Amino acid sequence: MQREDHLELRSHKRSIELDDRIEGRLMKLGLIHISKVKHVNIDMPLLKAMVEFWRPETHTFHFPVGEMTVTLKDVAFIYGLRTEGIPVRGNTKGPWEEKIHAQLFPHANLGNWARETSEDAGARRNIKLKWLRENCGPVPAPEASDDELDRYTRAVAVELFGTMMFPDISQNSVPSYYLELVSRCQRIERLRSRKLHRLLVVLSLPF
Repeated sequence: MQREDHLELRSHKRSIELDDRIEGRLMKLGLIHISKVKHVNIDMPLLKAMVEFWRPETHTFHFPVGEMTVTLKDVAFIYGLRTEGIPVRGNTKGPWEEKIHAQLFPHANLGNWARETSEDAGARRNIKLKWLRENCGPVPAPEASDDELDRYTRAVAVELFGTMMFPDISQNSVPSYYLELVSRCQRIERLRSRKLHRLLVVLSLPF
C-alpha cells in the first residue's frame, strides 16, 4: 500500500456566475454540460483502490477482467464535450497583457495578474484565478452589449478550462494560452453560424 502514501489530490471548482445569455453562448462552444459542474466530489477509497491497479509503464489499469484505460470517448460522455469538428489550435506565447486587455478586460489593472511558470516569461505565464474572478465581476447587466457578453463568456470558459477540464498542480492559476484557444473557438463558432445562415437563406429562395 505504499502508493497511497504518495497520493495527492487537488480539487477545483467553478465560481463565476452564469445566466441564460452566458449559458447560451457556452452551449454554442460545447461547454454547457461541464459548466453545470460546480465541484467534483472525491471518493478517496475508490481512488486508492484504483491506484493499486494502475500501471505507469502502459498508462492503463490492470483489472482482473483485463486491461482498461480512459479514452477520449469516456471524457466526451462524462463532460459532454465535442470530439468531432474543426480542430482548435493557438499560439502559446504572448504578449499576454495585450491579449488580456483585447479579449477579456479592456480596463483591468494588470499589475498582479500573472504567476510566472518559466524563466521565459513570454512562454508560460498563468492567469491567477483570484484575479480573473475579481475582474470578471457579476453577470453583465441586461443592457450589456454582445461584446461585453462575449468577454464574460471567455472568462467563464478560461475558468472551466483551468479548473474543471485541465487543472494543474498550481491550484490557483490558469495557463494564459487557454484564452487564445477560447477566442479561436468563438471565432470558429461565429464562422459556422454565418455559413449556416447563408445556407438557410439560399434554401429559402424560390426556384
